Amino acid sequence: MSILIDKEFESLIPPLSAEEFQQLEENCLRDGIRDALIVWEQDGDDILIDGHNRFRIVGKHPTIQFNIKRMQFADRDSAMLWIIRNQKGRRNLDKLTKIDLRLKEEKLVAKQANKGGRPKNGSAKPPKKSWEDSTEKRREDRKNETAYKVAKEIGISEDTYRKGKKILNSGNDELIQQVQSGKKTIHQGWTELKEKERKQIDMSAKAHLEKAEERHKDFAESKTVSIADVAQDRKDSAEIARSKYNEIYNAIKKVLFIGASNFDYSIISQKTMGETEIRRLHGEIEIAILTLTRIKNEIGG
Repeated sequence: MSILIDKEFESLIPPLSAEEFQQLEENCLRDGIRDALIVWEQDGDDILIDGHNRFRIVGKHPTIQFNIKRMQFADRDSAMLWIIRNQKGRRNLDKLTKIDLRLKEEKLVAKQANKGGRPKNGSAKPPKKSWEDSTEKRREDRKNETAYKVAKEIGISEDTYRKGKKILNSGNDELIQQVQSGKKTIHQGWTELKEKERKQIDMSAKAHLEKAEERHKDFAESKTVSIADVAQDRKDSAEIARSKYNEIYNAIKKVLFIGASNFDYSIISQKTMGETEIRRLHGEIEIAILTLTRIKNEIGG
């Protein structure tokens, strides 16, 4: 019978720093391995559940004696859930790792619930809040929110939990490692992500505004003769001038606001835009409207 390392199980164990591993190794060489390795017997082999770092030390120093403790689990998900909950009890975990373990626990619990035939989402929808709900009621609702409860459970602020969750879901392994190692705080990592998002949105907005300007230019060139004709005839027919103005106004407005059904344009209106970017975009639109007003006055609208 041998002890096997399951990579998926091992990935749930937050790694020790070089200094922490060295200290553990010195302790094991001096005092022996006092805590038993936890294993799960499967098909004649023992799969290591807890004690991966101690097992590495045994590999380096085969003379060290150790004990094993066998545990039974219903399935792999149950084993992983045990690993996560056992790791959550460690005192030296950084905040981001605590959030990571909590998110993994949520997924496994939801997966087990679905296996049991329970719906993924509750069938009953919470009632909509009316504007006259009391402040105390809204505060109570807030306490029931998942983010609030989870943050309180793992001993961090709700803001830190939300920012840490965003970092973990970013897929930026380098940034995650920097935060977990303490090189960057959760707030610094979150700020870095937000700045990258802002730049991407700015680039997207700039690209689409440039396209809008090109379309406006093409439109203006196609209507140059018509505008000139209308301007010449405006003394004889102010009504014709107004109709031409409306035609120009509606066409340019359509170019500026075409994003209503365009995915690329819809990026600009996402909530990820900061107040500064929104004000800047509003400014661009106001300038466009003032330009159209000037055209109207020039052609005698």
